[in-house]
Amino acid sequence: MSLKTNLPRSFCSPLDIISFITELATDRIDVSEQPISRIVSYFGMLQNIIIKVDATIMGALRPIYGNDTTTASPYRTTTPWCTAPFPQFGGYPEADNTGNGLLLSVQANYQSNSPGYTSGWKVEFSDGDTYTLYSFREGAQGEGNTNESVTSTNGDITIASDFWEAGDIPFAEGDKFYWSFVDTYPLLWGLSRDLATSKILQSIFAGQFGQLSEFANNLYTDSMRILRRLQKPDGEDGLSLESLPSLDLEPVQIDYPVNEWGEVVSSRTMTDNTQSYSA
Repeated sequence: MSLKTNLPRSFCSPLDIISFITELATDRIDVSEQPISRIVSYFGMLQNIIIKVDATIMGALRPIYGNDTTTASPYRTTTPWCTAPFPQFGGYPEADNTGNGLLLSVQANYQSNSPGYTSGWKVEFSDGDTYTLYSFREGAQGEGNTNESVTSTNGDITIASDFWEAGDIPFAEGDKFYWSFVDTYPLLWGLSRDLATSKILQSIFAGQFGQLSEFANNLYTDSMRILRRLQKPDGEDGLSLESLPSLDLEPVQIDYPVNEWGEVVSSRTMTDNTQSYSA
């Protein structure tokens, strides 16, 4: 049995959280690089938080979309995708890449026998042309060369030769690029990332870095609102993963007014000539 099937399903990866917080710290919140380095050091903790968050999401959506199994998932998509690759970890205590080349994109491949999951990936150069592919979920996935198209051993991703932009300084030994392979809907990926990010910020920086704490609380509240909208897919402001499920949603479709905790906050009556529903 592969790690694809014997590990819990993940809608996002720790790399997604690290990349997101790096963006927040550099563009939206005025903090030093120290918090980012601390977050990277909690890599295992990030994975555990993601597992907990994703179990909550699936539990909330199971009545609408059905059960998730070890071999199939109603939460995966037939068009998997990869996040934008980035060099090194922002704020991580390693030197930046020696070369200034870029990995522009990574192709995600659909596999019908895959259960659907998200995993962080990296390439690490052994010289100016050759690199090793690595999945954080399954380990080493073969070697590649920037002059040819390369597909990972597990078949999930392909890097074409024209996805590399060498720049004026060639790639060098130790240069790294990171991204995530995502086999779920973008809405679930973003929801998982945002909820997990709010949790890690609340756990590590409670009472510190006021802007981060406030942002974490707001991010959690907004994410829970989205989850509640997904639980009412044909409600007035409902959201669905792709299209409405092919099942009778009675009485789920009744648009009860609720807050982000799922609590009824007001009352109204709806009449369809035969029945009246009130919250």
